[in-house]
Amino acid sequence: MLDAVRRRTGSTAEGLDAVGCSLGATMLYAYLSHHPQDHGLGAFIAIGHTPITDFLGGQVETDENGYLIHKEHTMTSVPGVFAAGDVVDTRYKQAITAAGMGCSAAIDVEKWLEENVH
Repeated sequence: MLDAVRRRTGSTAEGLDAVGCSLGATMLYAYLSHHPQDHGLGAFIAIGHTPITDFLGGQVETDENGYLIHKEHTMTSVPGVFAAGDVVDTRYKQAITAAGMGCSAAIDVEKWLEENVH
């Protein structure tokens, strides 16, 4: 690992403060009683991999972990409802793959509208 890169696991960023070109984060560690400040020029913060699909109220089919299921290309179990990115990507879970999948969904929407809306 690069000297300039520090990995912090088992912690929660309590707050982020930008001062000039520096980024400060107050970190909460489960195993420490105090809350140290980390400083750097940038941060990658993982927020987890739980798909936020509960708001759909079961109207769209999901797998046992809450990920939406594609039935035809990017279309879900509901005709005319398309899904892309974090709510369907069970493997890669990356912003760049979500962006590409979003482009695919946009093309699928366009084709679906041409075929189904007169």
